[in-house]
Amino acid sequence: MPSATQWQWTRAELFRKVANPSQLLGLLAAEYTDGPARGMRFLQVRSGGGLSATLHPDRALDIGLVEVAGTPISWISPVGPVNPLLSWGDDRPSFQRSFGGGMMVTCGMRHFGAPVTIGDESFPTHGRVHSLPASNVRWGTDWNESRIWVEGVVRETRMGAERLELHRRIEVPIGGTEILVTDRIENVGFREERLEMLYHINLGFPLLDEETSVQLDQAEVDLSGQSGGLDFQGLDGSRVRVTNPALPFAVEITASLPNLMFWYQPDPGMNVLAVEPYIRLEAPLPPRSAMTLQVRITAVDTQARKA
Repeated sequence: MPSATQWQWTRAELFRKVANPSQLLGLLAAEYTDGPARGMRFLQVRSGGGLSATLHPDRALDIGLVEVAGTPISWISPVGPVNPLLSWGDDRPSFQRSFGGGMMVTCGMRHFGAPVTIGDESFPTHGRVHSLPASNVRWGTDWNESRIWVEGVVRETRMGAERLELHRRIEVPIGGTEILVTDRIENVGFREERLEMLYHINLGFPLLDEETSVQLDQAEVDLSGQSGGLDFQGLDGSRVRVTNPALPFAVEITASLPNLMFWYQPDPGMNVLAVEPYIRLEAPLPPRSAMTLQVRITAVDTQARKA
């Protein structure tokens, strides 16, 4: 399976081998034209090393379907992609009717979890950020750093209230099988703000099957008999490895966040494992301050080890 270390060509060398680099890699910008996703933008990134990822700018630049060498590794919900601006009647669809799954759904920025009322404000399931569109979306190919990159800004704000900005950068190595998400969350307002962030990373079949094993920092995680969640707190970052011996690769998820949950639903018609790094700041984020979080998703070749 190709990896970033196997791609040795410079831009000049590549142009000697192909008439157009889009034959191998690049980014396609388009929008859905039918069904609940109609009108929603998407960006399809191809690394040239077997990785393909769909990004959703109208959903916080979250990550939808991801494939490695043609094999899907992400879980798609029964709902599938839904335009966050879509409504039925007078109400927007509930989280259960609009949660499309995909490789990564961002939850926060001031709440994640079940719906709750704090003071005079009601928060929906997993907060608001996953249904907010990114602005200033741009992308490019950095041949010096051998990366395809996408950037955007997501704003969670109200007049006279919170003013939080999520500055997101997604990088995919040319010729590689990795996605790096770097988020800088800024409180651009003039009052303290609660900050809660969870990255809902959803894995499905064929990566998730009867023989699949899960490791957290090299220790086995026993999901047998589980149907719900496991919670690990106080970690110095985390590294999760999900392996199906029937596939030529494993998936590793590393995160800079101090806590991690697993959400496992093996029920027929679901079959999903969510790896969920998260953080809840004990003290509010001060005005005019920021913090940076990172999540890395990598498909690792397991055939070389067997050889």
